[in-house]
Amino acid sequence: METGRTGMAYPPVVVFSPEPWDGPWTSRHRIATGLAARGWPTLYTSGPLSLWDRHSERWRAARLLGATSPEKGLLVDRPGRLESYWPRSRIWQRMATRHHAARMRRAARRMGGASTPLAAFLFHPRYWPGAEALGPDRIVYFTYDALSLSPGWDEIQADFERQLVARADLIAAYSSAMFDYMPERARRIGQEMPTGVDLDHFDGAHEKPCPPDLAGIPEPRIGYTGQINHKLDFHLMIEVARHSPDLNFVFVGPAGPGNGGAFPGHPEHSEAWARFASLPNVYHLGPKAFADVPAYMAHMNVNIMCYRLKGGWWQAGYPLKMHEYLAIGKPVVSTGLQSILPFGDVIDIVSDAEAWTSALARALGRDGVGTPETRRATARANSWDARLDRLSGWMEDVFARRNGSTSR
Repeated sequence: METGRTGMAYPPVVVFSPEPWDGPWTSRHRIATGLAARGWPTLYTSGPLSLWDRHSERWRAARLLGATSPEKGLLVDRPGRLESYWPRSRIWQRMATRHHAARMRRAARRMGGASTPLAAFLFHPRYWPGAEALGPDRIVYFTYDALSLSPGWDEIQADFERQLVARADLIAAYSSAMFDYMPERARRIGQEMPTGVDLDHFDGAHEKPCPPDLAGIPEPRIGYTGQINHKLDFHLMIEVARHSPDLNFVFVGPAGPGNGGAFPGHPEHSEAWARFASLPNVYHLGPKAFADVPAYMAHMNVNIMCYRLKGGWWQAGYPLKMHEYLAIGKPVVSTGLQSILPFGDVIDIVSDAEAWTSALARALGRDGVGTPETRRATARANSWDARLDRLSGWMEDVFARRNGSTSR
């Protein structure tokens, strides 16, 4: 077992994340693999299956009994059908939660030894019952959005978050603005750790050939790469695309759940996306493997972030793609989320359609705000390695506290 800077042996960490391991690669995956790479024995789980999953590929691939498998230096939970939630039976849900937690505890103990402490690391408060049943010695809560503004948030989840914040030994978030939407203790003790960039993954992207489906789209190409959902301002982009018929707008990523082009609970945004995607100079290339993403970004003329500024969980966000775009070195144009504003020396930050049109013209004509060198320098200063070293240090301090107090 590896030891940290204090000489303490790293105990096992059970990471509870909403994203299944085999789904699109997210910053939650990156943090889990980063902890494992730093010596923390890490077990990644998205919790038990639900009967609502029974028509999904994940359900079809599941075994009857749960198990774990090694992936990228950590263990991944493969939940079994027998421990699935029955959404309408609270008794069965409690039983499934306890059974799953017991299996996670046994797997974690095998990694770290029966007498070692155990940490629960939660990315969402919906996992609080499972984490509590796990019986951890330390609890980390790392929020990645203003979750209380997200669809489906209810009083049950709010109560879970209140309990989680009260018990957590370490609370972290991608941006300080996220603490404004959490219970008061989080605002008092929370640590800010923004998303970063894997420099090696994006280094040399320009030397990779242009992907065939992108190569067939004429330049200039204005690219967005990432999840396509109602956080994006489709109404604004309709105006921008119509004002610039000579530019080709290329969106790379899944549009809604399952890439179906609809956003449940938001019919107006589903309709706006359909109108935007139907424009003659708009192309949707669908989801791509994480390994292929740098080539798509590198072969755009301009990379964009077209977020809505208010109205939901994204308004306090810290975009994962921001430093990835900067690592590529191409011009970046964006709306002014609070977390993006400090980077105005390397990102052209704009608002309405007229300003967008002017910014895109600047980017194409004079390389926009900043230079390739200054953009890449900013990315180097915001690497995942530096972020994760800091997080690992915080966690080591939490375990090193002899009295285990969480009342700070």
